[in-house]
Order: sequence, then C-alpha cells, then structure tokens
Amino acid sequence: MQAILDSIRIIYTLVVTLAVGVEGSGAGSEKRAAVVAQVLAILDEPGGIEVPAWLRAMLPVVLPLLVDLVVAQLNRLGFLAPSSAS
Repeated sequence: MQAILDSIRIIYTLVVTLAVGVEGSGAGSEKRAAVVAQVLAILDEPGGIEVPAWLRAMLPVVLPLLVDLVVAQLNRLGFLAPSSAS
C-alpha cells in the first residue's frame, strides 16, 4: 500500500512541477498534452521512477484529469494565470 501511495505522490509532484513549467507556452489543451507527455516520458525512462504496471496503464486516461485539477488549484492560489483557451 505504501508503494502505491508513494507512486501517486510522485506523479502528483511531477504534474505540479511540469504544469508550472509550461505556463505561458500555448493554449490550455496544448499545455495539458505537454504535461501528460512529459510525465509519461519520465516514467518510461529506463531505470527511472517505477510505478505499478496497473497504475501506469491507467495514466493516459487519468493524467489529463489530474492536470486539469492541479491547474485549477494553482489558478485559485494565484500561481498560474488562467488560460482563456483550454
């Protein structure tokens, strides 16, 4: 159970970090796709961050939702400027 929670924390941290990193680099949907692609690339690196196979299989569906949630939180806290196109 601890390994699953650790994996979720790592993925969440990656999403937050990368979402801040793509600020101002295009439309909302483009930034979301960039964050998703970067997270998946990081997780697929050899010898990199390991997550359970079943969790990795779910990520292409779950990550866009997580990115939207994180961006909404960061917007609310004033860390990001809300995008007019998403």
